[in-house]
Amino acid sequence: MGKKIYDYGMIGLGTMGRNLVFNMCDHGYTVAGFDKDLSKVETLEQEKGNYDLFGTHSVKEFTDALKKPRVILLLVPAGLVVDSVINKLKPLMSKDDMIIDCGNSHYTDTNLRIKKLEKEKIHFMGVGISGGESGAREKGTKFSPVYRIIIEPDDTARFRLRISRKKDLQKPLGQEYDIAFINSKKEADDFYKTILPVNLSPELTLIAKQAYAGMLWNKQFYYYDVMKWLQGDKGQPSPPKERLTGRNSSWKHLNNRDVISVPERNRRRTRCISSDRMDGTHCSINSGRERKDHKR
Repeated sequence: MGKKIYDYGMIGLGTMGRNLVFNMCDHGYTVAGFDKDLSKVETLEQEKGNYDLFGTHSVKEFTDALKKPRVILLLVPAGLVVDSVINKLKPLMSKDDMIIDCGNSHYTDTNLRIKKLEKEKIHFMGVGISGGESGAREKGTKFSPVYRIIIEPDDTARFRLRISRKKDLQKPLGQEYDIAFINSKKEADDFYKTILPVNLSPELTLIAKQAYAGMLWNKQFYYYDVMKWLQGDKGQPSPPKERLTGRNSSWKHLNNRDVISVPERNRRRTRCISSDRMDGTHCSINSGRERKDHKR
């Protein structure tokens, strides 16, 4: 009988990492886990029950247990710890393996790691997650997908996304997705008919809709509690030590909490329509250049 090979690997078996492993197993995946604190590996093994998972005791045992190309998730403190783990993994990894950093790394650090690992033919992604213990174990976590695409002038790219609590969706992006999008557009048109003058030309109507939509879309909830920021989020990996002495670290009195309107910061247009009936969102992104038929 051959050696057991696992679908995914998880490095960092704290509260979030361990519960995310169990969540993945709930959905039919096999997972190998590792933590430099071997007591956490033992805890994983003791709590695994009937789950198809494996607590490993060394980085080599961990990488050897994974299906190729490997997919390895990291839930470790941001900063130098991430780089240290990557350096230990690199000699044991192969072309097209992937490392997914699920911690609180700054995007500039993520971009540097992507470039460095490209030279090793290893893929790297930064998809910081949150949600605490219950989110990792039961409801799923927050995450941020990244799409890299070149959009030519006057061209359009569409990404269909659907976030739903329903587990029995056969065709999540099928006909009901299209119907919900059409209905949402009609609801928006009906709304603007009630507030715009009836004698507006089609061109002025479009301009007015875009203006109103821009004011609504750009409203953001801004929350910045420096003390909480320094301490980090409950159930998450601890923030890097550099945060305690870095920018804004002395502003412990600051607690901003407000809804603000943020002007559009670039020429790239993003339009999303969401619907409670479909539990999802449809987005299209247009090229940043002006259309040839645009009238000033």
